[in-house]
Amino acid sequence: SDRREVDTREADVAVVDDLDLDRIDWIKTNDPCDATSILDGASESIRRCHPCLLLAVDDNDEHLLSARLANLGYRRWRVSSPLFRDTNFYRRTTNVLGERVARAVLAMPGEASLSFACDGCAEMTD
Repeated sequence: SDRREVDTREADVAVVDDLDLDRIDWIKTNDPCDATSILDGASESIRRCHPCLLLAVDDNDEHLLSARLANLGYRRWRVSSPLFRDTNFYRRTTNVLGERVARAVLAMPGEASLSFACDGCAEMTD
Protein backbone atom coordinates (compact mmCIF):
# COMPACT_ATOMS: atom_id res chain seq x y z
CA SER A 1 0.00 0.00 0.00
CA ASP A 2 1.09 3.55 -0.70
CA ARG A 3 1.30 5.49 2.58
CA ARG A 4 2.04 9.16 2.58
CA GLU A 5 2.68 11.38 5.54
CA VAL A 6 0.55 14.46 5.85
CA ASP A 7 2.18 17.73 6.83
CA THR A 8 0.26 19.05 9.86
CA ARG A 9 2.22 22.23 10.55
CA GLU A 10 0.20 25.26 11.51
CA ALA A 11 0.39 28.51 9.55
CA ASP A 12 -0.28 32.08 10.57
CA VAL A 13 -3.22 33.59 8.72
CA ALA A 14 -3.81 37.28 8.14
CA VAL A 15 -7.26 38.63 7.33
CA VAL A 16 -7.07 41.19 4.53
CA ASP A 17 -9.53 43.56 6.23
CA ASP A 18 -7.36 43.58 9.37
CA LEU A 19 -4.42 44.94 7.34
CA ASP A 20 -6.32 48.21 6.75
CA LEU A 21 -4.61 48.79 3.41
CA ASP A 22 -5.18 52.09 1.59
CA ARG A 23 -4.88 50.49 -1.83
CA ILE A 24 -5.35 46.97 -3.23
CA ASP A 25 -5.07 46.46 -6.98
CA TRP A 26 -5.37 42.66 -7.25
CA ILE A 27 -6.37 39.69 -5.13
CA LYS A 28 -5.48 36.24 -6.47
CA THR A 29 -6.16 32.81 -5.01
CA ASN A 30 -4.52 29.56 -6.08
CA ASP A 31 -6.63 27.11 -4.11
CA PRO A 32 -10.36 26.81 -4.83
CA CYS A 33 -10.98 26.02 -1.17
CA ASP A 34 -9.67 29.45 -0.15
CA ALA A 35 -11.70 31.73 -2.45
CA THR A 36 -14.83 31.98 -0.29
CA SER A 37 -12.82 32.43 2.91
CA ILE A 38 -10.68 35.12 1.32
CA LEU A 39 -13.77 37.00 0.14
CA ASP A 40 -15.17 36.76 3.66
CA GLY A 41 -11.98 38.20 5.15
CA ALA A 42 -11.59 40.90 2.51
CA SER A 43 -15.18 42.08 2.09
CA GLU A 44 -14.65 45.60 3.47
CA SER A 45 -11.38 46.04 1.55
CA ILE A 46 -13.08 44.90 -1.66
CA ARG A 47 -15.94 47.37 -1.15
CA ARG A 48 -13.50 50.18 -0.41
CA CYS A 49 -10.67 49.51 -2.90
CA HIS A 50 -12.44 47.71 -5.78
CA PRO A 51 -9.49 45.43 -6.65
CA CYS A 52 -9.46 43.11 -9.64
CA LEU A 53 -9.84 39.47 -8.58
CA LEU A 54 -8.61 36.18 -9.99
CA LEU A 55 -10.11 33.40 -7.88
CA ALA A 56 -9.46 29.69 -8.38
CA VAL A 57 -12.81 27.86 -8.24
CA ASP A 58 -14.28 24.40 -8.30
CA ASP A 59 -17.69 23.30 -9.56
CA ASN A 60 -19.39 23.84 -6.20
CA ASP A 61 -18.33 27.45 -5.61
CA GLU A 62 -18.34 29.02 -9.07
CA HIS A 63 -21.98 30.16 -9.11
CA LEU A 64 -21.95 31.24 -5.46
CA LEU A 65 -18.81 33.34 -5.98
CA SER A 66 -20.19 34.78 -9.20
CA ALA A 67 -23.41 35.87 -7.47
CA ARG A 68 -21.48 37.46 -4.58
CA LEU A 69 -19.26 39.36 -6.99
CA ALA A 70 -22.21 40.51 -9.09
CA ASN A 71 -23.81 41.93 -5.93
CA LEU A 72 -20.60 43.93 -5.38
CA GLY A 73 -20.86 45.41 -8.89
CA TYR A 74 -18.21 43.22 -10.53
CA ARG A 75 -18.17 41.91 -14.10
CA ARG A 76 -17.12 38.26 -14.12
CA TRP A 77 -15.48 35.91 -16.61
CA ARG A 78 -15.05 32.15 -16.48
CA VAL A 79 -11.42 31.20 -17.16
CA SER A 80 -10.50 27.65 -18.06
CA SER A 81 -6.85 26.71 -18.68
CA PRO A 82 -5.65 23.23 -19.66
CA LEU A 83 -3.27 21.73 -17.12
CA PHE A 84 -1.11 20.38 -19.95
CA ARG A 85 0.32 22.51 -22.72
CA ASP A 86 2.59 21.21 -25.44
CA THR A 87 4.68 24.36 -25.01
CA ASN A 88 5.45 23.47 -21.38
CA PHE A 89 8.72 24.46 -19.73
CA TYR A 90 10.23 20.97 -19.84
CA ARG A 91 9.11 20.35 -23.47
CA ARG A 92 7.43 17.13 -22.42
CA THR A 93 5.23 15.69 -25.14
CA THR A 94 3.31 13.08 -23.16
CA ASN A 95 0.08 14.46 -21.71
CA VAL A 96 -0.44 12.60 -18.44
CA LEU A 97 -3.16 15.05 -17.35
CA GLY A 98 -5.70 14.29 -20.05
CA GLU A 99 -8.35 16.97 -20.53
CA ARG A 100 -8.12 18.33 -16.96
CA VAL A 101 -8.30 22.10 -16.59
CA ALA A 102 -7.66 24.73 -13.95
CA ARG A 103 -10.74 26.91 -13.48
CA ALA A 104 -10.99 30.43 -12.16
CA VAL A 105 -13.23 33.47 -12.08
CA LEU A 106 -11.75 36.76 -13.26
CA ALA A 107 -13.66 39.68 -11.75
CA MET A 108 -13.25 43.35 -12.61
CA PRO A 109 -15.04 46.25 -10.93
CA GLY A 110 -17.92 47.44 -13.10
CA GLU A 111 -16.29 50.86 -13.53
CA ALA A 112 -12.98 49.38 -14.77
CA SER A 113 -12.18 49.13 -18.46
CA LEU A 114 -10.35 46.10 -19.79
CA SER A 115 -6.87 47.02 -20.97
CA PHE A 116 -5.98 43.51 -22.09
CA ALA A 117 -7.40 40.77 -24.30
CA CYS A 118 -9.45 38.19 -22.46
CA ASP A 119 -9.20 35.46 -25.10
CA GLY A 120 -10.65 32.16 -23.97
CA CYS A 121 -12.70 33.81 -21.22
CA ALA A 122 -16.49 33.64 -21.20
CA GLU A 123 -18.34 36.49 -19.49
CA MET A 124 -20.67 35.27 -16.77
CA THR A 125 -24.10 36.86 -16.80
CA ASP A 126 -25.96 34.65 -14.33
